[in-house]
Amino acid sequence: MRRRGLCFLALIPILVLPAAAPSSDRAFDTSIRQLRAAVAGRSDGGHLLLLSSLRQLRDPSLRSFYLQLAHHGEPGSQIHAILGLAEIDSSGHIDPWLVSQLDSPAARYATIDNALQLDLIDTPQIKELLGWDDLEPEARVLLLAELLIRGEPIDQPALETLAGHERLRVAGLAAGVLSQLGHGDALSTFRSRLEAAPRSQAVVLLRTLFADVSRYELTTLLDWIADTIQQGELDPDTRAVGIATVLGLEPERGVALWARALGAEPTYSASLRYGLMLLAAAPEVGAAAFDRLPGGDPLLDGMSRAGKAVCTGQDVVAALNALADLGHPASISWVMAAAGELDHDQAAGVYTHLIDAVSGADKDRPDARAAVAFIAVSKLFQIDPGAVIARLDAAEDDGIEQQAILLGLLESNLPTAGRVAEGIKRIGFSRADSLALILIAKHAEQISPEQLQQLGVIASGGGLVVPTLEAQAAWLYLKHAAKIEQALAVTFADPPTP
Repeated sequence: MRRRGLCFLALIPILVLPAAAPSSDRAFDTSIRQLRAAVAGRSDGGHLLLLSSLRQLRDPSLRSFYLQLAHHGEPGSQIHAILGLAEIDSSGHIDPWLVSQLDSPAARYATIDNALQLDLIDTPQIKELLGWDDLEPEARVLLLAELLIRGEPIDQPALETLAGHERLRVAGLAAGVLSQLGHGDALSTFRSRLEAAPRSQAVVLLRTLFADVSRYELTTLLDWIADTIQQGELDPDTRAVGIATVLGLEPERGVALWARALGAEPTYSASLRYGLMLLAAAPEVGAAAFDRLPGGDPLLDGMSRAGKAVCTGQDVVAALNALADLGHPASISWVMAAAGELDHDQAAGVYTHLIDAVSGADKDRPDARAAVAFIAVSKLFQIDPGAVIARLDAAEDDGIEQQAILLGLLESNLPTAGRVAEGIKRIGFSRADSLALILIAKHAEQISPEQLQQLGVIASGGGLVVPTLEAQAAWLYLKHAAKIEQALAVTFADPPTP
């Protein structure tokens, strides 16, 4: 199963006073500025956040925008455009021809890499891309490795050529795939080249290659990784990446390496780091491994109990919730991931607990609990929409829980989410009112003239929402005002400068 990543929007309060309702021309002009901000390349990457937000809409009406951006945007924007097109296409796959039109080799590689990780390329497309004469070696070896994990035949002569490439990243992955196919000579050659490389370069390569081993399950390289880990001169960060790789692919061996690296008297920071590493490999590592973590500290004890619970299947929900209550961000991220592997009833028990925790937060100064809660809402809605709807009905109007639920629903593409928002009492431009209207506009085929006017206010900065949601409001305004073509003509006629 391909790994997917969700794009969640940061819940950061913007202290903006509600604006007066803009005229239709003013709302149009404001929406154009929002689009131009997303199109214009910025050194801080702010435009990419806006594009990520627009992609979250999964709106087919964005097709013409993405097509123009794919041809006229800067490389980072072009990547988002091609991925966005795949996400709204009925096939769910990227267009290889658009990838071929990218001028930047780095952009082509990044597009292919991201599309593979998001499961936006099927096997016939991989073979089509491999048929290009001018495909970059970095992308070629990535695609060949992908064929390996999909159980497809691989062009061995092509791998052998790549294993001799001057760039060690290319050579290393090619040698690893060849080794997995039963041809280990290339790996021996690569190891010799790596040992001769400058130390700073070798460290970066090792971390990258360890990650490749994990991603493509190159188990024949685990002996090499184990040998490398036990070298005294290896830095702690690289050693940790290597141990995590072995833990994920061969837990029994990984636990032995993990325990040796942790040592008899680890520092507190090392204990936390290695505790999280062990949690990430549960339940395969077994409950006994957690006995090696130092005791007597609430967080470490909580990690140990949660890990053992996942391994044994006993009192899992209570252990995960107790660990989350300690407020350690990395542990909460693991709790969220672990909940996704539970049955629906157990997962709902964890998500509900995380949503409950937001009740003590200040609605005008949301903290980390609110961000966790809206992610939990989005996950709970996938398995039990009724539970989310019931919570929304019972939530305090304009309260932090209502806001968190609405933010979580914005992550959903189910039309039900829009219908749920229609039941929210909206009397102005509070944050909750704005979130509800964006949600309605996202799913409705039509909205009322009054709602359209209010959407223009939000796009203009009067809805107390973050800029990424203002960008969504701007696009939805243009869509419901039937002004997309006009807006794109203006946006791309005179491309803005960063």
